[in-house]
Amino acid sequence: MDFLPDSGEDSCCESGAKMTKKSRRTHSPAFKAKVALAAVKGDKTLAELAQVV
Repeated sequence: MDFLPDSGEDSCCESGAKMTKKSRRTHSPAFKAKVALAAVKGDKTLAELAQVV
C-alpha cells in the first residue's frame, strides 16, 4: 500500500514545514463568573456572550 506514509516522521509536508501547536486560552475565575451571571440573567443571547470572549 503506497498511499500510507513510511514511518510517520516528517510526513506532514513536502516542504519540511512543521505544524505549530496552538495554545489554549485561559480565562480568570472572575471572567467566568461574569459570563455565567450574564447567561443566567438572560439579558444577552449566547451569540452576544460569545463575542465578549
